[in-house]
Amino acid sequence: MPEIETKDYKDGYKKFSSRAKRYAEVPDKTKGLLKKATLKADKNKSSLSDIWEKFQLLIEFQVNLRNLKT
Repeated sequence: MPEIETKDYKDGYKKFSSRAKRYAEVPDKTKGLLKKATLKADKNKSSLSDIWEKFQLLIEFQVNLRNLKT
């Protein structure tokens, strides 16, 4: 496995860190991302469906909990 250069790591971190901050600041963007991920995962569902359903419940719970706090 090739090693990751420090510069590449830092550049990648900056890119995704700023993207994560934008999602954290805009709840509607976060909901959209979760919806998109859910739809994509539903299309690719396999024998792990039981685990996936529990994971979806966890996501829904977290979204609902976040909505209660706001």
